[in-house]
Amino acid sequence: MRILGALLVVTPLMFGGLRAALTGTDYRYLLVAMAATITAVLVLGVPGRAPAPSGFRTALAALTAAIAAVGAALGLGASSLAAVLFVALSFTLCLIVGLGLLIRARAG
Repeated sequence: MRILGALLVVTPLMFGGLRAALTGTDYRYLLVAMAATITAVLVLGVPGRAPAPSGFRTALAALTAAIAAVGAALGLGASSLAAVLFVALSFTLCLIVGLGLLIRARAG
């Protein structure tokens, strides 16, 4: 559970980092991933220190992380709303499931 959770949490950051490394100039995905990750951690808590999240807190974390990712993408000049929503929701899904697994593995 911990390994899968950790892999899911770092997936958006790795994706953004890979994009930045391959292009050398495009850091947008990395910044969007960082915005979503920081927001999700702030709402859910740091794995290993936070109690198991309630359903409401998990939903709130997903919503706020997605909003942060969309806001970051739009702030960075993204023009395709469909692409922004796809990336934001994909990153958020990875983060919420991963953080949930890490927090529950620590609590159990």
